[in-house]
Amino acid sequence: MEAIMRRINKENINSEKYWDEHIAEPDFGLRQKKCLELAGKGKSIIELGCGVSPFLDRARDNFKHCVGIDFSSETLKKARLKYPKVNYFKGDALK
Repeated sequence: MEAIMRRINKENINSEKYWDEHIAEPDFGLRQKKCLELAGKGKSIIELGCGVSPFLDRARDNFKHCVGIDFSSETLKKARLKYPKVNYFKGDALK
């Protein structure tokens, strides 16, 4: 997959370096709303490649534990400041 992304893009977008330099702004669209609707209520929810999304902050109404995983240190710093009640961890969802 990584080799394919390098052919399409001049730089590898599946890297911590890329996302440390290109932090996406928060977005809460129809996809996220539908995911929360389908998830219902429960004990825990995890978002892989969470970025600075408000998804987990909104999920706190329905889940006791909300965990975000991302490989970008800069993105995680921004997410922790913006949504301090969500638990964020650095990790690579593909590993």
